[in-house]
Amino acid sequence: MNQILDFEGKGKKRKEVLDENQYQNTENISNSNYYNEYSSNENREYNQKGINSYNETYFDGLNMDFNRPNKKVIFLKYLTIFLIILTVLAFGFIVYTINKNDAETKKQNAIKDKISIEISEQNNKVSLKVVAKNAIDKIVYSWNGDTEKEQVINGDGRYEVNESSIDIPTGSNQITVTAVDNKGNRETSSKSFERENGKDIEKPVININSTSGIISIEVKDNVELKDVKYQWSDSKAETLLPKADSKTVLKFELKPKEGDLTLTLTATDTAGNVMKKEENFKGVVKPKIDVKVNSDNSKILINVTHPVGLKSVEYSINGIEYSKKYTDVDTDSKDSTIVQELNFGNNTIRVKATSVEGYESKEFTGTTTRPLPTSNPITTPGGAVIQ
Repeated sequence: MNQILDFEGKGKKRKEVLDENQYQNTENISNSNYYNEYSSNENREYNQKGINSYNETYFDGLNMDFNRPNKKVIFLKYLTIFLIILTVLAFGFIVYTINKNDAETKKQNAIKDKISIEISEQNNKVSLKVVAKNAIDKIVYSWNGDTEKEQVINGDGRYEVNESSIDIPTGSNQITVTAVDNKGNRETSSKSFERENGKDIEKPVININSTSGIISIEVKDNVELKDVKYQWSDSKAETLLPKADSKTVLKFELKPKEGDLTLTLTATDTAGNVMKKEENFKGVVKPKIDVKVNSDNSKILINVTHPVGLKSVEYSINGIEYSKKYTDVDTDSKDSTIVQELNFGNNTIRVKATSVEGYESKEFTGTTTRPLPTSNPITTPGGAVIQ
């Protein structure tokens, strides 16, 4: 019985031991679960803190907080502006690169199409050497910038042109040379020369002045005139020579012709320089004269007309001169009729008129006879007859 009791006691004790172990295991399991749950919560909290800390650290550099919507909008605006500026800069860089390439290309083409001009002196004359990459079209040169006296040398498709026969003028002078190729490229070069006894290259100077119906002409030359020729478009040329005591100046006058005509003047000096000048004289109209007698031949009727106006009419009968002057206020200054008594017997009439412009008419000349008066005979008481 005691054994049974001991057995029971041992069983009870063992049960107690088992219960105690179970309790400890349960406690350990609970503690383990608690630890795992605690660790999990602690890890989640730590991880969340790490993420928040990372987000704050990252976005602090941008000074942004995505938890606030208005700052997101601002960020997008700044980003858009940045992209626009970047695009503009990129476009500008592209344009700059293209323009730079074009400039380089033009520069290379200019070098490729360059024209070389060499001006020198050989044997007391100007020597030119022009070399071009393209065919030369022409070479133009002049002294002292006088374009009216330009001389032209044809290139004729050559790539090199040499000219060594250009005379150097007297004094200090500058020659300007311009070369043009067949592509329109041009190059200009100048050089000055000094010469005490050089060539006379100055052309004569022609001055034309028209007043009061008279054309006054003056021709001058710096050295010596050879001759002067003038020609109306409806006639042959006439030649005038300078006087022996005045070789540098020639003056003369011409009367204009009726109608629209061109006067051509050509002056040549002893060095061979030639100056040509033309001038048109339009609407030159001379007064027209018409002379008639009345029915009994006792008077003449002189009719004179001019579209601009008359200045004067001079006429004579048998050498006795008469004159009529006109002013701007006269109503008959463009169409005037003069009535003049004739002498008995023969009458010689001369009429000449001048316009306000100074143009003179051709002189009219004519004759007419005025009959002698007739009378009835008178018989005296003695039978005599008195005529």
